[in-house]
Amino acid sequence: MMRLHHYGLATKSVDRSLKEFEKLGYTRVSNNIVDPVQGVELLFIDNNAGHLIELVSPVSDRSPVNRILEKVGLSIYHICYEVEDLDNVIAEFKSKRFIKVMKPTPATAFGNKRICFLYNALTGLIELLER
Repeated sequence: MMRLHHYGLATKSVDRSLKEFEKLGYTRVSNNIVDPVQGVELLFIDNNAGHLIELVSPVSDRSPVNRILEKVGLSIYHICYEVEDLDNVIAEFKSKRFIKVMKPTPATAFGNKRICFLYNALTGLIELLER
């Protein structure tokens, strides 16, 4: 079973986006986190209604977020789901024509729990987070 965890928003500046989301009632629920593996800075915000958003900005030229910002600008670009058995869910998604775009990797933001990104042309980018 998958449970919605958060929406990922690509932005050029985590701090500038935070100021705008604060006007909508969101508050930070994490410190700013730099993930050197993915080349991003991120921050989690929430509006006390269960709408967790991950603000993600590039910190290096090799960050995949750069391509998203170049193509479409600031945008929600992924949905993250928590799953019990990451490897089995990846296999299931691949059988449903999802393409694995990143192998399972420990994520700094989640205490080194593994994440994996998959893509399907009809659903977009999905992040799976191991519970």
